[in-house]
Amino acid sequence: MGQGQGRAWSAPTQSWGKSWGKSWGKGKDKGKGKFTTSPFKKVWIGGLPEQEQIDRELNKALQEHCKQAGDCKNVMIGKNGSGSAAFATEEEAQGAIAILNGTAFQGYTLEVDLHSDY
Repeated sequence: MGQGQGRAWSAPTQSWGKSWGKSWGKGKDKGKGKFTTSPFKKVWIGGLPEQEQIDRELNKALQEHCKQAGDCKNVMIGKNGSGSAAFATEEEAQGAIAILNGTAFQGYTLEVDLHSDY
């Protein structure tokens, strides 16, 4: 009795556990999470106008602009006109503040400073 029930109980649990882990970790929501990196590799960016929705093209263009300061891995500007940029190294992030702060981007003057996660 105990041996048969133990197998019947453990098999569905193991099967459910494996499929549950895959669906939550790699399902249709893949890629919608926040880009995570060390806060020391990120800079805050402001000075852009508020928008009705997040503009992916603006983020891509700003990422290209930020590459003049180093290997910019990701940029995310929110609807409020501010956000962050992530760099490959802490040194590049520090340099980005000096290089990018006050630069013109699509008619706006960028404000670049330490990220608020510090």
